[in-house]
Amino acid sequence: MLPFLSKYKPIIGLDIGTTAIRAVEIRPVGSSWRLHRWGNQPIPPEAVVDGKIKNSEEVVSALQTLFAKTGFSTKRVALSVGGPSVVIKSIQLPLMTEMDLEDQISLEAEEHIPFGIDDVHLDFQILNQDEENMNVLLTACKKESLDAYLKVVDEAGLIASVCDLDICCLVNAHDAFISPGAFTPNKKAKKPKKKAVKGDEIKVAPQVVLLVNCGGSYLNVVILIDGLPAFTRDYVFGIRQLLKQIADELEIPINEAEKLLKGGNTPEQKKVLEEQLPPFEDQLASTIKQSIDFFSKSNPNLPVTNLFLSGPSTHIDGIEQRLLEKLAIQVVCCNPISGLKSGSGKGYVPMPKEMASRFIVALGLALRGDM
Repeated sequence: MLPFLSKYKPIIGLDIGTTAIRAVEIRPVGSSWRLHRWGNQPIPPEAVVDGKIKNSEEVVSALQTLFAKTGFSTKRVALSVGGPSVVIKSIQLPLMTEMDLEDQISLEAEEHIPFGIDDVHLDFQILNQDEENMNVLLTACKKESLDAYLKVVDEAGLIASVCDLDICCLVNAHDAFISPGAFTPNKKAKKPKKKAVKGDEIKVAPQVVLLVNCGGSYLNVVILIDGLPAFTRDYVFGIRQLLKQIADELEIPINEAEKLLKGGNTPEQKKVLEEQLPPFEDQLASTIKQSIDFFSKSNPNLPVTNLFLSGPSTHIDGIEQRLLEKLAIQVVCCNPISGLKSGSGKGYVPMPKEMASRFIVALGLALRGDM
């Protein structure tokens, strides 16, 4: 739901990745959003590794450069964390008030979180409830990891107003920007269940969709049942290693290797892509299927039928069709800015379509301007 204009406070969605820092500012316009400003600043290899900041000076410098050249209207930022330092669990508890849950959550975390409670920041969200029980999303992030992000933001002269999780940003961006009518029928895809009729009662089968964001080093996976997260997982798997292999074989920079994902221009480039892409796609499909199988064990009557793919992997030519053949579910490569109104005025630069999918986490963060 869009915030009222009078309450909206601009905020910059800031995604500090392993290969680049991405930032975006959006503004509410009527019943939709407008892209106001955006920026993409590469960072050196090894500056951020496995979700941990290894070279804070390089990250601070990149942040300052990004904000100096982009012309954002505020220094307030929303940032997120992910990877091995984050644990997300969906748990069921007896029905209680939110105040009682705040008192209880540390005890529950000790049972479900593999880190020491004193070493993490805890949070929770009530997903749904009935007369007896409630489903709660429990999240924990290692303090040392989040504190390192907060430190570089502060040293860059920015103000961290919101901290979120990569997976939550993915869900928020999907809800706000991805069209529910993005899929076209395909014979090889499993068809979603239609209305089930029992006597005079008509029931609509739950909608189950899969969100997959394949970044540089991590694969974020979320399965939603009627819009609520039922399964979440971060895998240590991304496209950075593939790009490095292509770059090394062709003796070109990694950013040039990424441009070749749409298809090689020379026989040598095409040969390297033919060798390197299939193993990557096989592992990507296998990792996704692992999540689907795990989810299906607990939800045998809720087939996953739709997959929304985001991140640099969407640049691979023909990946939608090949994933469909491997997984038998409909696949679409997301363009999260397709539903945004274009910006205007001095300093506005349109975002290239090929860049949009990389900004899905930043866009999910930019929605937090009503905080």
